[in-house]
Amino acid sequence: MTLRLAVLWLNYNGSHLGDVLKLSLKSIGMLASRLVRRGVEVNVVVVDNHSTDGSDALVRALTSELRREYPATYAFVRTGRNWGYSGGMNIAYRLAGKADLIMPMNNDVVLNPEGVAELVEYALRAGRRVGGVQGIILKPTQDIDNAGGLIDELLATRSLKERIRSPTPVTYLSGALSVLRYEALKLSGMGRKLFVEAIPAYFDDVLVGIRLWREGFFCISLPIVAGFHLHSATFARYSGFKLLNSTASHVALTKIVESRYAPLVKLFTVKLLARMLYKIGRMKPRALKDLIAGVKLGNAVGTYLIQREGTAELNAVPHIRLSPADALKEAFLKIKLGDVFRSSAIAIGKTTVGRMRSG
Repeated sequence: MTLRLAVLWLNYNGSHLGDVLKLSLKSIGMLASRLVRRGVEVNVVVVDNHSTDGSDALVRALTSELRREYPATYAFVRTGRNWGYSGGMNIAYRLAGKADLIMPMNNDVVLNPEGVAELVEYALRAGRRVGGVQGIILKPTQDIDNAGGLIDELLATRSLKERIRSPTPVTYLSGALSVLRYEALKLSGMGRKLFVEAIPAYFDDVLVGIRLWREGFFCISLPIVAGFHLHSATFARYSGFKLLNSTASHVALTKIVESRYAPLVKLFTVKLLARMLYKIGRMKPRALKDLIAGVKLGNAVGTYLIQREGTAELNAVPHIRLSPADALKEAFLKIKLGDVFRSSAIAIGKTTVGRMRSG
């Protein structure tokens, strides 16, 4: 039986990335060459999200070059309007058709083809309880961009920036580059849409991870260099769009995840939003309006997900455990989050890597 990998690649106004676009797409072709030799069929779906800077023509031409040079199926689609990251990726997801594995990636990521080939093989060999995997993603400077993400008991997110030495459970996999099992996505309510389109960008990967763990599927980070990420190339500067959607994503997360520190989660969220507003509001008079809209949107999305799929117990998800003292300090005082991380332990409930391998 032929195994299939669908690569989802999204572009929006990427002309400022220069040669990175070409390197990113070429690295997909190099990955396809390796996987085809190993019996994996590769389908690459390239979506341009209605770019207005001319990069759509470049991406179309680059896709045609891939089609001529590398063994895989390549499709290019330009949307009629900008659907946001979530909507654009969902279009690519639907166009990918039948696949065993789904690999969403950013247009500012350049793959390490051999490393990603190992991730794909691991995902294909892994037991049914594995929902997805990722490797170590580096910055162009060779520093670690992330090796997955964790949330703590106040639902603050942390990127794992360590060179892990063994398969490690994480709360969520990077939206920049990960390999997901379609069957797990389908059973977790994501068979038709990978991301929540009501929130066009930011923290979409966190919600995917929580939804996978809620249904008993593991998210695993592997000690394999998967690629390089020019971080936040698309949304590098502040905008009302960024504030609104990052607020909405965080608020939705607080509604669908149940923590033992639920009252402190609410206080921490208020403090977090107030701090954001203080920093941004001095420069952007509309910031309060954007933040309020984000809170309303996050509440609506969280309520919808609860009604459709229920809540998730944090104890069933890998997370950073906080002592009561640390939780109180973080909720009420201004302390360095790094100090909290160093004084905390990753709690993975009853899950062990050994059970994952046998699952």
